[in-house]
Amino acid sequence: MTDDPSKLSPADPDELRLTLSLALQRDGRRRFRHGDELMAKIVADHLVQYLEARNYVVMRKPPQPGHSTSGGKPLDEG
Repeated sequence: MTDDPSKLSPADPDELRLTLSLALQRDGRRRFRHGDELMAKIVADHLVQYLEARNYVVMRKPPQPGHSTSGGKPLDEG
């Protein structure tokens, strides 16, 4: 891992659930035709609960600066 560990912070469990759910529903920009939104949410919730129960901590990088037209705000802040 080449990222500076001091700049990482624990990921919010709700954000992790959403990210996992979207990952289970999409392949890049395309939505899986066989993917079911409800099933993806259930699986994502199960994965987060499983990781939390086993004391895993998912770390997240700080937001990257936005494009020059965003006024320099991080992409997460909109």
